[in-house]
Amino acid sequence: MEIHADEPYKSPLLLRIASLASRAVFFLAVLALAGFLFKVPVLASFFRESIPMAPSTALCFILLSGALMLRNSRSPWSGRAIYAAAVCVASVSLVVLFRRIATFGKLEVIPLWQMSPVTAALFLLAATGLLRLARDRTGPDRAALAADSTLLLLSSLILTGYLYGSPLFYGGQTIPVAFPTGAAFFALSAALLLSDPESLKTTPFFGNSVEAVLLRNFLPLTAAAVLLNGVVNLAGRSFFGGLPIINALSALAAMAAAAWLARRVALRVGGELTLAQRQRREGEARYRALVDASADGILTADLETRKFKFANPAICRMLGYTAEELTGLGVTEIHPKDALPAVIAEFEAQARGEKLLAPDIPCLRKDGTVFYADINTVRTVIDGRDCNLGMFRDSTERRKAEEGLRESEERYRSLFENMLNGFAYCRMLFDGEKPADFVYLSVNKAFETLTGLKNAAGRKVSEVIPGIREADPGLFEIYGRVARTGKPETFETYVEALKMWFSVSAYSPAKDHFVAVFDVVTARKQAEEALRKSETRLRATLEAAADGILAVDSEGKVAGANRRFAELWRIPRALLERGDDKALLDFVLEQLSDPGAFLKKVRELYDSDDESLDTLAFRDGRFFERFSLPMKLDGGRIGRVWSFRDVTAHRRAELEKERLNAELLEKNRELENFLYLTTHDLRGPLINILGFSQNLEGYAKRLREALAPAPLPAGARKTVDELAGNSIPAALGFILESSRKMDSLISALLKVSRIGRVEMKPATVDMGELAEKILASMRYQLEEAGGEIRCGDLPPCLADPDAVNRIFSNLLDNALKYRREDSPPRIELAGERREGLVVYTVADNGAGIPEKDLHGIWNLFYRHEKAGEKAGEGIGLAMVRRMAERNGGRIWVESKEGKGSVFYVGLPAAPAPPGRAI
Repeated sequence: MEIHADEPYKSPLLLRIASLASRAVFFLAVLALAGFLFKVPVLASFFRESIPMAPSTALCFILLSGALMLRNSRSPWSGRAIYAAAVCVASVSLVVLFRRIATFGKLEVIPLWQMSPVTAALFLLAATGLLRLARDRTGPDRAALAADSTLLLLSSLILTGYLYGSPLFYGGQTIPVAFPTGAAFFALSAALLLSDPESLKTTPFFGNSVEAVLLRNFLPLTAAAVLLNGVVNLAGRSFFGGLPIINALSALAAMAAAAWLARRVALRVGGELTLAQRQRREGEARYRALVDASADGILTADLETRKFKFANPAICRMLGYTAEELTGLGVTEIHPKDALPAVIAEFEAQARGEKLLAPDIPCLRKDGTVFYADINTVRTVIDGRDCNLGMFRDSTERRKAEEGLRESEERYRSLFENMLNGFAYCRMLFDGEKPADFVYLSVNKAFETLTGLKNAAGRKVSEVIPGIREADPGLFEIYGRVARTGKPETFETYVEALKMWFSVSAYSPAKDHFVAVFDVVTARKQAEEALRKSETRLRATLEAAADGILAVDSEGKVAGANRRFAELWRIPRALLERGDDKALLDFVLEQLSDPGAFLKKVRELYDSDDESLDTLAFRDGRFFERFSLPMKLDGGRIGRVWSFRDVTAHRRAELEKERLNAELLEKNRELENFLYLTTHDLRGPLINILGFSQNLEGYAKRLREALAPAPLPAGARKTVDELAGNSIPAALGFILESSRKMDSLISALLKVSRIGRVEMKPATVDMGELAEKILASMRYQLEEAGGEIRCGDLPPCLADPDAVNRIFSNLLDNALKYRREDSPPRIELAGERREGLVVYTVADNGAGIPEKDLHGIWNLFYRHEKAGEKAGEGIGLAMVRRMAERNGGRIWVESKEGKGSVFYVGLPAAPAPPGRAI
């Protein structure tokens, strides 16, 4: 077996043999398992008298050989598979061994279908060797090598025992190991050894030494001869009952093969030794010539004494000494004293083999000048002494050049790495004339920051960005054109594979190469797209707006206007599109009733940040509502936006409304005056009617008393009694009752008329204090009804205090009056601020108001009577509503019959005290 001496562990032959051996193990195990499953013993034993392989043993071999095959096929998850297989097999082996230890001393014959303890021990060795492959360590692993070698030796013994009829080698009858098991272990150990080349290279089988040559040639042949002879013996015993002639013939054949191999090896070893001597002499001559002709200085120093033993002409020229002078000097004498500690440290590190090259070492010439040299050392032996052979190369000029280059590179690198733009230097790959791919040769940090692509340098773009060739063929065409023609191009493109927009400048520094300097403009493109969509939406919105809109810049130029603006001001479209602000202004001023006031307002607003809302009157009777606000950018004014709305119909309706309201107000005043005068004038006759009716009632009584003793006929007496006793008093009673009702109505009307005539004097009303006074006045009614009034937060309002008192007194009184008979009244009074008002609520659990009456309760003389209750005048809620409205508020109600009512009173909120927020 010939293996390359320099790198024997990399020989493909070893890997092929290892792969074949692992496959053989897998085949033997599968065959044995099939024999057990299908009850064909010969498949598991190979010979009738041989012990069959146990099923558990076959499964372990399948796991180990399968893991090895995965490893040799370079599967990405082979490491995990090897580790799992080794752990499983080791676990099974330990279980078998522990069971054997537990039954130690007892005579026990192991069934053929169970694993032998020797087999379990061998599996532990195999798992140990396999774990080295799972760990994927670098360098040799002597423990794994020892385990694999032991496994090979033991499996060889097992096979030898079977082949030569020696049961002692495979356990005899007590602890038998099957022949297929021994064969499988032999192949497995070979596969493990050959799969671990870094450990195998430490064995004496490799190299060009005589020992290695003899071992590589004799040992395989010897092993093959032993196995072949054993197979012949085994076959002779099996088929012929044993024939001595067969043993003799096999021995003669082995001797002949050994003699042939010995002659062949002897010739090779002798030839190699002769060739080596000749090559050594020639090499020494060549070495001497090379050393003398070398431009590099060469010095050999004794490691112990640090004295020089040899110097070539080049080092003599460098240092200014002769060869004889240098051999009398040492390491410390050719270097400046201040640099000696560092130089000695470098010398010792090289002596220990830690490093070979010591760069830029200062060297001292004979004349005292200093130069710098790179010293490369090799460990060697001269006259039996360990020495360092140092090669000196003057680095002075290189240092200067490198310093200049380093400064230039630093400037370039600083610019390259800190530029905000991405930079990519690439080589284009062509398929004929068509650009097929390109390689990133160099990229800067901004490239990675902008694109998010990592480790791109040295890789193809198709690897860095999968699918880019199909998604962005146009990019390849541009870069290919630049790389071939050398003409620079600047462009913006969307890279579909990255979902990004780029602004790129590309040029070609060399043929088939290009540089792309780029920036990611996705945000700008998205902003432009968003702006375009926004402008489209804004334009559509402006054109669909019912108002006329005009935008004017800070210089008075028309920046934009919608169609409605031109329609409202009746401006020709051509004039609007000219953008001549003076011509446009002259055109619109002619339409206004007061153009001077219009111009004055416009000039004021252009110098102001205020918003404005006013109304424009036109000569033709139209009215426009004008709204204006400044356009700002970064805190500065850049113009104004004007919005015009045709409010002619609305304005006319308002004027008509104002006229009608004035007329209504006047009529209300007349009505209130009429009502007041009428009720006041009716009061006098009504008092007379009441007085004379009471007098008549007295006169009728006196007449009845006067006529009582008078002798009258029976018919006359009956008539007198009927008239004086019944008819006249009854008629007078009706007159008096009607007069009282009429007096009550007149009083109510007087109250209503006085509300309109009384001046409201708004003031801040402390609602908490007012509520306490009202509750104090109602204490008796509450106690009598067993009721309760709870007050929540009551913010102050701005209204007439007396009116507010009457409003809430009336509402609380009604809540008590119209309570339910089956439960005591519960009334809650609270308030909250809402948009400039304080909305107070009076909520009760009373009888509630029928839905059909919710709107009628505010009418004058409305009465909601309940059985057994006394009705009021029917003007309370009408007066409450009138007082609320006169104080700038309003009142409304929510109610469900049988569930109670909630009255809402909205009154103007009182201003907050200074220093306090509302």
